[in-house]
Amino acid sequence: MPSLRHTHTYERMKSRKDYFRCINPDCTHFMHKEMMKGKRAICPCGNEYFLNAETLKLFRPHCAYCGKGARRPKITDNMLLSIISPELLRPENISPDGDESYD
Repeated sequence: MPSLRHTHTYERMKSRKDYFRCINPDCTHFMHKEMMKGKRAICPCGNEYFLNAETLKLFRPHCAYCGKGARRPKITDNMLLSIISPELLRPENISPDGDESYD
């Protein structure tokens, strides 16, 4: 059965330590870790990221925002603006009680 055409979410295979498999129950995709560097993947949190040597050391690779420690990037205003639409941040779109106005 062929694997699905989608961006995969990976975990290391227990029986073959140099291979990763997609954790989607309908997907049969698996790949050797040396061939995965630079490939796009989906983090368990839902973010899309690129696999690198550091993420491929983990049992279940994840994006930098889910990581722990000093290497975790700080969230900046520019990052928030890329996620949240600037129109939602305008004062006229927010009522005094915190609900959005839908004029």
